[in-house]
Amino acid sequence: MNKKWWVIGGVAAVVVILVVSLGFMIMNAINSATVSVTVAPSVAKVMISGREYGAVGTYKMAPGEYEVEITAEGFKSKSGKLVAKANESVSVQLYLEPEDSDSDWYKTHPEDALVMGEVKNAETVKTLEALGEKYPILGELPYRVEYYTKDYSNKIQYTVTYELKDGDAGFVIVIKDYMGNGRELALSWLNERGVSEAGGYVIRYVDMSGEGLGASAK
Repeated sequence: MNKKWWVIGGVAAVVVILVVSLGFMIMNAINSATVSVTVAPSVAKVMISGREYGAVGTYKMAPGEYEVEITAEGFKSKSGKLVAKANESVSVQLYLEPEDSDSDWYKTHPEDALVMGEVKNAETVKTLEALGEKYPILGELPYRVEYYTKDYSNKIQYTVTYELKDGDAGFVIVIKDYMGNGRELALSWLNERGVSEAGGYVIRYVDMSGEGLGASAK
């Protein structure tokens, strides 16, 4: 009799394990999207389509579009949309700004300041990646040239960098000419790479060789 019950118990245990495993498989199939949350301050309340999540963590969700709202007492709230795709990861990386511009919250909470720094770095990387796709020349900047002519009678020195501005002219190529003779060389270098004002780029020339520093010309 005892042997019989042992067999029955063993079979029941196997069945339970199979059911639990199947349940996990089904849940994983349903919640196949991964959402990583990194929010500062740590006291922030993160609501994703009405459900609260921790300020820092990784969560499994069903694919779909979600409403995200992040709030914290004494901070400006932020909201937006989140699109989670099956078998893919998406990040919610945000930091809230204090309502009081004189607030020293991030100075007195180093862990939150660290998260804020990570979020800012991630934002910068995303911005540069997006710009790099739109403006391939970004991958070759900054570009610096400095040399003497063959007879050493003249020195060529200029740089080609960029600035980010608001508005339609958000990406500006900046030529800084330190000897006053590098403009055409810089423009030629840019043209060889398909960069020109005719091609839709905004190019600013700055003569750094004289007292009129900052004077620009097209």
